[in-house]
Amino acid sequence: MPHTDPPSTHPSLQSNPTLPRLVYNVSNPSNTPLNIRAESNRRLSDLDSLRPRRILILKPSALGDIIHAIPVARLIKQRFPHAELHWLVVPAFQNILENCPWVDHTILFERSSMSKRSKRAGGVFDFLDLGAALEAQRYDLVIDLQGLLRSGLLCLLTHAPVRIGFAYAREAAWAGYTHRIPKRQGGRHAIERYLDLAEAIGCPRGPLLYDYGLDDADHRTARELLDSLELTGKRVILLFPGTNWMTKRWPARHFDTLARQIEQQTDCVPVVAGANDAVELSKQIQAKSLAGRTTLRQLAAILKASAACVTNDSGPMHLAASLAVPTLALFGPTNPQLTGPYHPNAHVLSLPLVCSPCLSRHCSHHACLQNLSPESAFQTLTHILAK
Repeated sequence: MPHTDPPSTHPSLQSNPTLPRLVYNVSNPSNTPLNIRAESNRRLSDLDSLRPRRILILKPSALGDIIHAIPVARLIKQRFPHAELHWLVVPAFQNILENCPWVDHTILFERSSMSKRSKRAGGVFDFLDLGAALEAQRYDLVIDLQGLLRSGLLCLLTHAPVRIGFAYAREAAWAGYTHRIPKRQGGRHAIERYLDLAEAIGCPRGPLLYDYGLDDADHRTARELLDSLELTGKRVILLFPGTNWMTKRWPARHFDTLARQIEQQTDCVPVVAGANDAVELSKQIQAKSLAGRTTLRQLAAILKASAACVTNDSGPMHLAASLAVPTLALFGPTNPQLTGPYHPNAHVLSLPLVCSPCLSRHCSHHACLQNLSPESAFQTLTHILAK
């Protein structure tokens, strides 16, 4: 019998047991046109005559954000079919882009090594060297989808004639842009905001398509990994217990209970998956594990072969949604309307607490996910599987 901690009892945060848990889909793309005549430091209307030969996308991380931006790359290539499209990315996520048919070249952003060397000022010189290397590429158009200080500075260092980003970018990143996309009313999903930018340079708002360039080797390795766990021909449900914030993690003991329910009450087999952060967590879950054993493209191939997945708010959640895999996403401190899985096959389960979403990496009680029961997750999962 797995150890079970008592639920959080913080008096101001208890969900009302009479209220239903929230299960819903994130809304589909909006077709509302953006007014691209708004003023910035240059008029956006002068982008109508844009004819770039070389384009750079600045979106080095995180995995979910990169996945959100991939349809934008396709729309840009559709708008400028003769242009080269380059993408700046951290090494951990290069694999998901290097075979993408809409990305001609990836440029590595060694952010961690720069941060370590910056203690000796070496990181600053590395950063400036990267800026000089980007300037040497002579980009005609640079698109900053990251919207943070470093990306804004890199945007500026390219000296590209057109540098575009969001007028509301954080850390004054907007200072590096020649053109700024205004903020629209209301809280909107990250994909919708990226489409605003694509629309400003003459792209349509869709359709949203994904292609990771999965090759025979990716699919062969996926089959071999499943064979190694004696899963050939079986219906697999992938469990993703890892995520980058501790506050976004549904407890491992809940995943363990859910895995046992799947094993005992369905014809499916639970399998833990994810990056290295899921390896230790997998030891607390009674299920077969592929955690830490796949590249991102191999994971995509395994997802395509799975019946469904259950996941925290994480990069694999967005990867699954982009592949139209039936997905149950467990949300606590973050807002699914802004960063949730963006596909009708994806469902979000959360508790209606007064403090959620708090968007905080730190919490004294974790009530939003501690009190989200495995039973409610299993009930929702069976509903998804029955569709």
